[in-house]
Amino acid sequence: MTQQRRPRSRAAGSTTTTRASAPAPLEAALRAQLAGLVDGEIGDPVGALAGAIDELRRLRALAAERPALERDAAMIAHGRAEIDRLIAHALAEGQRAHGAAFDRARWERTLATLDPQTITEISDRWTAAGDALFRGGRQTVDGDGSRYPSGRSITPAFASRVAL
Repeated sequence: MTQQRRPRSRAAGSTTTTRASAPAPLEAALRAQLAGLVDGEIGDPVGALAGAIDELRRLRALAAERPALERDAAMIAHGRAEIDRLIAHALAEGQRAHGAAFDRARWERTLATLDPQTITEISDRWTAAGDALFRGGRQTVDGDGSRYPSGRSITPAFASRVAL
């Protein structure tokens, strides 16, 4: 009488992973490593199996790092966009401060190589120079030293006509 073999069941709480949970590229890499064992192409099957297991561990570690790498890539893209915004602002301030003498192409190349702190410092210097050239507001004064014309209120006319 022949005995029929029953498949072994896994114990509850087993730490082995199922084939469905392994990502397809990892499984394919492991299968490629193990194919040599089955075909007899590898001289040292134990060493080859150990190498395949090490490769699987390495690939699983890379797969585990992927979300962090994708997050870092998004942060890098956001940082690059912020630096581009700083450069555009600095170039506008440089053009305002220096007018036609401003070499935009040269400064654009230069600012692209600098860190954000230095770009901001240069932009602030150009802003100060532009503000000194183009001071806003009324620059004249009335005879009594007031900056507002005689008899005029600083409150706009429409503000006094608001009905309650």
